[in-house]
Amino acid sequence: AFRKVLIELFQLTQGNWTVYCDEIRYLTHDLGLATEVDTLYLQGRALGITLVAATQRPRGVPRNIFAMPTWFGFFRVPSNEDRISASELVGGQQYVAREAMAILPPHEMILVNSVTDDSMRTKVYTG
Repeated sequence: AFRKVLIELFQLTQGNWTVYCDEIRYLTHDLGLATEVDTLYLQGRALGITLVAATQRPRGVPRNIFAMPTWFGFFRVPSNEDRISASELVGGQQYVAREAMAILPPHEMILVNSVTDDSMRTKVYTG
């Protein structure tokens, strides 16, 4: 079912779609959809498709998935090894990202633009 939806996205005549994939490692590794997700990352922008993907741990996710995003969002990451791995994805802001992931309180995150090397801290409103 997931494969069918990912393929059908390329047949849409109008863009302006946002696709959210929770647990991208599960989709690419366990369900074997790495090729479909990779194609969406490589060609989706030209079709007006934005892909937002989440994972609890960056290890085990195909590295090419991290090559295309402009924005990265990180919540608190308890494991130093995972902080190092995740911070390596964001270029010039890797030290800022790694330090922030160690100290962020609940519901707060750091957003890093990998193109402009800008970063900002934000909070998720929980009502």
